[in-house]
Amino acid sequence: MNDFLPQGYEPPKATGKYTRFEDGKPTRVRVMCSPVIGWEYWDKVKTNKPVRMPYNEESYKFAVSEAKKNPDQSKDGKVSHFWAMVVWNYESKQLEIMQITQKTIQASIRNYAADEEYGSPINYDLKITKKKDGDKTNYEIMTGVPKAAPDEVIAEFAKGEINLRALFFCKDPFDTTWVEDFA
Repeated sequence: MNDFLPQGYEPPKATGKYTRFEDGKPTRVRVMCSPVIGWEYWDKVKTNKPVRMPYNEESYKFAVSEAKKNPDQSKDGKVSHFWAMVVWNYESKQLEIMQITQKTIQASIRNYAADEEYGSPINYDLKITKKKDGDKTNYEIMTGVPKAAPDEVIAEFAKGEINLRALFFCKDPFDTTWVEDFA
């Protein structure tokens, strides 16, 4: 190797505000709050963005009728059940939103939460590994030992800079100036 780039140079990894799972690499997170739960469809007609609605029958029916208006009825014509929660990502060292539509991940977390030895996932770390095999994608979920989150993580979350309810209003949950209007 020549001296064009410093020895050991690695390009910086792009960090977003939403948790992403890389194939074959465990993603270690700490759930910081209970999830908001709802329905999601992609609006390919007006905004080309996801539209999320609270988890109830009326919202589901509306989401299905709106999703049917999309010209592409493959993946984009369906309504997904989602959970969205604030997590601390140990690799990126930041708070992120982890949105889960995968039933296997939801079922595993729900099972751990119902287990008397583990309880709420706020009390332990999760390691989620995505594994692709051809067209098939599986997720493996492991837990850490129940223990308190690190103090610096709790302090960061206490700043309250992520508003998950903004997702239901098609707003940016990281916009600290947005306030839910009940008028």
